[in-house]
Amino acid sequence: MKRRFATLLVSAATVLAPAAICRPEAGYTEKTTVQGKVPVDLRGVWLLVAHLRVSQGKPREDGTRDWKYKTLAELVTASGEGGSGTQLHLLDVRLPKEVAEGIKVGNDRLTPWSPSTAQLDGLARTWSKLRPATDKDVRAGDVDYAEVSFTIATAERYAEVFPKQDAALSDVLAKSAFSLSVEEKYRALPIPPRSNISQLMLRKSVYAVQNASAAKLEGPQLTGLLAPGAVGPIPFNFGGRFTMYRLASSGGPSRKPSAPRSSLPPTHASRRASH
Repeated sequence: MKRRFATLLVSAATVLAPAAICRPEAGYTEKTTVQGKVPVDLRGVWLLVAHLRVSQGKPREDGTRDWKYKTLAELVTASGEGGSGTQLHLLDVRLPKEVAEGIKVGNDRLTPWSPSTAQLDGLARTWSKLRPATDKDVRAGDVDYAEVSFTIATAERYAEVFPKQDAALSDVLAKSAFSLSVEEKYRALPIPPRSNISQLMLRKSVYAVQNASAAKLEGPQLTGLLAPGAVGPIPFNFGGRFTMYRLASSGGPSRKPSAPRSSLPPTHASRRASH
């Protein structure tokens, strides 16, 4: 039977928790580190959507290629006093059926999924009522979180936070005002008999914010996955883009279709990177 990496086939559900927002207790340890003075107030609830480039399609006439994508969607909440006091939380919940099915269809077709305005509005109303993902199924791509670490870093701290930068990471961080790094370590789930599934051991993503408004954060991303192999762990790295959609502020629902841009430094906020 052909081996498969379960979490590449579905979305991962995640959330960061604001002060005025209640959440169930997580069954894993978490840590948030802030390096530098973050130019955006992150407090609130966010839907983080990452598009991972997993393969190249056929070349176009202009020489570019039609990339194939997998989508990972995470709910994130940020709480605390803001700035250096920001605390992030991963909430392991089931996304709404319409959202989860849309991501699955896109992943099956290797096309990027993005939420509609109606889906964002629905999540803004119902995110706190989403069902905890306690019914784990490794065949569906579920993961069992053991430890989650968040690092928020401004550009002037990149050399300290990312001391070893290869070309791919340097390219992602270039022209960004700040970044969010998320490292997730997983416990192994039971594997059904006669199944041949390789479970992920770790996922580490770096989201570099180049454009920001009160409603969303955008930029390039780099995601690394670590899976077990016959002679040792096997790493996989995927570039791409991400968008974080604000669903609520720390004071309650605040999603607005046309929010003004935030105070990111102009040299970063006005630049956009292509896929």
